[in-house]
Amino acid sequence: MSRHGLVVIDVQNGFISEYTSQCLPAIYELLGDERFDVIVATRFFNPEGSLYRSQIHWQRLTESPEIDLDPRVQEAADYILDKPSYSAGQNLLDIVRRENLDEVTVVGIDTDVCVLMNAALLFDNNISVSVDTRACATNGGPEAEKAAFRLLQRFIGGQVRLSGVSTFR
Repeated sequence: MSRHGLVVIDVQNGFISEYTSQCLPAIYELLGDERFDVIVATRFFNPEGSLYRSQIHWQRLTESPEIDLDPRVQEAADYILDKPSYSAGQNLLDIVRRENLDEVTVVGIDTDVCVLMNAALLFDNNISVSVDTRACATNGGPEAEKAAFRLLQRFIGGQVRLSGVSTFR
């Protein structure tokens, strides 16, 4: 029997905006989907001394309430991974392997950064990965969103489910 995981990237107060909130209904739908054996949520935090602060001068997501996960995501998650980087790295890979997941669906915020990086991480480690863009959004603007969808298709192939609906209306 095949095991399928859902990875929900950074659906937290500091990333939820007018634009990204439009992906929440699709994420909530997936959280209740019986085909997922394991749900992993990631939570980004921006620690003192990070390159996010010094190199790109981004000072946000340092403490609560900005770093807090959406309550529905937090409640549904079997695992919550704190990450001070775009990718959840080895911690995510360890969970996927420990749970014997054959396939992983990645969704969340921001499509052009953390969703992209985590999908590529899984693919690079020979884990079957798909991205459901109905349940993804970005604060980067419409061009970043379009670029992310194109890059995801290039990175992982046909396993990117395009909704045909931009989160930027």
